[in-house]
Amino acid sequence: MSKILDNNHAELAPPLHEHEECWYLPLFGVYHPKKPDQIRGVFDSSAKCNGVSLNSVLLTGPDLTNDLLGVLLRFRKEMVAVTADVQHMFHCFVVRKDHRNYLRFLWHKDNDLQKNLVEYRMRVHVFGNSPSPAVATLGLRKAAQASEQEFGSHVTSFVTRDFYVDDGLTSCPTKEEAVKLMKDTQQALAKIWKLTPSQVCL
Repeated sequence: MSKILDNNHAELAPPLHEHEECWYLPLFGVYHPKKPDQIRGVFDSSAKCNGVSLNSVLLTGPDLTNDLLGVLLRFRKEMVAVTADVQHMFHCFVVRKDHRNYLRFLWHKDNDLQKNLVEYRMRVHVFGNSPSPAVATLGLRKAAQASEQEFGSHVTSFVTRDFYVDDGLTSCPTKEEAVKLMKDTQQALAKIWKLTPSQVCL
């Protein structure tokens, strides 16, 4: 939870106004077998209350995920292979303020386990929320398209056609073209990260 709070991905939730709706996301810890000393906080957007979960009432949006076979075939097409990864992709896109009350959760104040539980709410999209993949994929593509005039159509093509969720896979005829593609893509996508709560996506 320290990363979420330190990166400003969550904020203290303001008091609710009369008749204002909200939703509380259950939070639980997940251990990685290869990292036994670390625990990762996970929100359960599919948890039901009175037969209803957050995911059951959210619009999922279109499936914008590229066909994996096509991505892999293009990855093997040219001589120089290129891979990229967007760190914490969903956290790179901010949730509208009027939607954040549906992403409330309880946690210890200031991330101090000795302090009382208080209400926080997420400022960014959450892994496990059904709309998050469509929102993040569309946001990534829009960022590339907005920078096309400055950085070229090769960046837009890479981000639009050769990403599988947060992983970019493509190939280029030469090492020089591969390096240029990576530099241009990083600069193009850096423009949208300036609008997010932190710089962890770079």
